[in-house]
Amino acid sequence: MSQISSLKKKAFPKGIKRSVNNLSNRLFKRTTEKKLVSLFEKLSIEPGAAICIHAMLSGLGYIAGGPEIIFKSLIKAVPDCTVLMPTFPFDGSTEAYLAGDPIYNKDSTPSKSGLLSETLRKFPGAKRSFHPTHPCTAVGPLADQLIEGTESSQTPFGDNSSYGRYCNIDSAVQLLIHTNSSSIVHRVQEL
Repeated sequence: MSQISSLKKKAFPKGIKRSVNNLSNRLFKRTTEKKLVSLFEKLSIEPGAAICIHAMLSGLGYIAGGPEIIFKSLIKAVPDCTVLMPTFPFDGSTEAYLAGDPIYNKDSTPSKSGLLSETLRKFPGAKRSFHPTHPCTAVGPLADQLIEGTESSQTPFGDNSSYGRYCNIDSAVQLLIHTNSSSIVHRVQEL
């Protein structure tokens, strides 16, 4: 390795482009709690709603205060809401995950569904389901209704799953943040 390459690697361990992009986001694309509360209020989501979030955080730029401010902001903007997210313990296929003979612990197995879902899993008052392959985590007044006993669902997206229960709530809202992907589509496939 040349001396210049070695210096570059030490100065920018994640690469120059990524380092410059991160600095640019910190300076010019800051997402603050105040901005998020304002944006969520503009959505006019009814208080007490059950909100299922799917998100790609990179689209928000630099999140001042860390990803937990997304939940704090949403809870401020939508009083008495319940937030639900998938917190799947794998990032590939279910089949590949199960082939590794994993041991799932609802309290300690990390979510591989993204940083925001892992942040919700660790959020104060969060409840995570015992479902071994497709657990969800919820925070709020409807958390028990969405989570408790879902491991007995015959399929990960069946009637008794977190998704099945969520779909039966009149105030259910799907919130997509910089993504068009949503695991709720699998619930529709089961109908």
